[in-house]
Amino acid sequence: MTTKAFNFSVSQLAERWDVSTRTVYSLCAAGQIGHIRVGKSIRIRPQDIEEYEARQWRGPVENNPDPGSPIADRSTTSAGGMTAPGTAFRLGQRIAARLKGSPPNPRDK
Repeated sequence: MTTKAFNFSVSQLAERWDVSTRTVYSLCAAGQIGHIRVGKSIRIRPQDIEEYEARQWRGPVENNPDPGSPIADRSTTSAGGMTAPGTAFRLGQRIAARLKGSPPNPRDK
């Protein structure tokens, strides 16, 4: 009895993920997904695909952060896509200042 341990080609995996073959080739070249090269062909095992997918999975984000956490004072998006009262960069500066113990920039309020 023979088993096909490497039963996905690059094009089959690209179709499964709905990405280009270049994306799959890049993942293989970067060592992010296990594979075997046979001549000019690349074959990928199902368990390598599952391991990669598990590493890439991001669960849902909690919408109600702890009131004491730095993310709790994140600014909200208003009409027009602008953030008020600042940008993510300013938020980062405020968090860094808080962690260092120095006063935040007064323009960030």
